[in-house]
Amino acid sequence: MARNNELEDWKQRLNVAHNKFKAVESKIERAWNYYRGKQWDTGNWSIDSYRDKPVDNMVFSNIRAIVPRLNFRNPKIYVRPKKKPFRTKEGYFDTLAASASLEIILNYYYRELQIKREARKCLYDALLGPFGIMELGYSLKTEVVQDDEETEVNELIEEDSPFSVRRDIRDFRSDPEGTDHLMNDARWIGLRWI
Repeated sequence: MARNNELEDWKQRLNVAHNKFKAVESKIERAWNYYRGKQWDTGNWSIDSYRDKPVDNMVFSNIRAIVPRLNFRNPKIYVRPKKKPFRTKEGYFDTLAASASLEIILNYYYRELQIKREARKCLYDALLGPFGIMELGYSLKTEVVQDDEETEVNELIEEDSPFSVRRDIRDFRSDPEGTDHLMNDARWIGLRWI
């Protein structure tokens, strides 16, 4: 019985979040249509609908000018250690060498994961809607390994990879009671997953 009540509570929370998004969904769609140059589109787009109405697409030109300023051309990540090299029980820990190797790894993954491309898409979402969402994560494939001596079943990581992808704002819901625009006080967030 308690499980059903909990499920109903979550359904109610999600419905409130859906209703909150529906209030701004038409504004987001209108902003995207303005960006695409469909100011007077009623659903059936044709070139004839624009013959007697001039289009001065200020939204497109402004966003095309703003996005390159926000999304740096060729960013480079710099890592500087906060502590000086120190001794541990295991030996000497060189923070300078560790920060240099971390800098190389971060710059490699920035290029490899194409974070710049995904960040650009998120900037379009944020400029034409209320926010932009990028999902950073780590996916892995595992293989089940059974040890003959032990009865315990272990998993061996077969393949692993980090990923970075822009999420559509229509697939994102958050706690409607949260007041912080950075979602620091949101108790939950939800992503549509298919």
